[in-house]
Amino acid sequence: MDASGNRHVLDHLSNERTLLAWIRTSIAVIALGIAINRVSLFLMEIHQLVPELRAVANSHIKGLGVGLIALGIVVLAAAFWHYVRVGRAIDSETYRPSTVAMGVTSAAIMVTGVIALVWAGYQYAAESWAIDEHSNITSEGPPVYPFKTVIPVAGALVLMQGIVEIIRCVICIKRGKWPSREEDVQEVDVDKLKEMVHVKDEDIQKLDALVARQEARN
Repeated sequence: MDASGNRHVLDHLSNERTLLAWIRTSIAVIALGIAINRVSLFLMEIHQLVPELRAVANSHIKGLGVGLIALGIVVLAAAFWHYVRVGRAIDSETYRPSTVAMGVTSAAIMVTGVIALVWAGYQYAAESWAIDEHSNITSEGPPVYPFKTVIPVAGALVLMQGIVEIIRCVICIKRGKWPSREEDVQEVDVDKLKEMVHVKDEDIQKLDALVARQEARN
């Protein structure tokens, strides 16, 4: 077998490893969906005290489980289609990395995951506010609902940051280089820290020069 054949064999093996990785991912997603469906039965028992919330939460959690199972099947089908397409491109030596497709897929997964976090956190927080949930550590335990409210708020902030990073990646793909960021925020208490330890800028410069001379000797 010639060098070209060996190269194609390695490329096809890499393509197969990619397919197997996607298969493992789809199996994990399907298994998670099945587990969530089973957990929905447990949630029915937990929410017996508030029937109206029990019905809403259980229907939502069942829908999430079914959606994950369907997503796993779609991922498996798309992975096999990608495997066949890449295999043909390797044989014809016309393969080009699908940067846009990978970027769109990664962005979609990230956005979907964060939206799920915000949605689930909102459900937890709304339910906690509805029942005026308090901790049972003491007889007059502290309220829990303010802390659960942090979950959807934090998820929304992460979603905003993710959207900004997606826009930055799109700009990088178009321009061929990463857009420059703003300068890093400097610590506002640096000057106070210098005063506390009695250190001056001249002392820091002398120390830097000493370290540089020692490194040059070594």
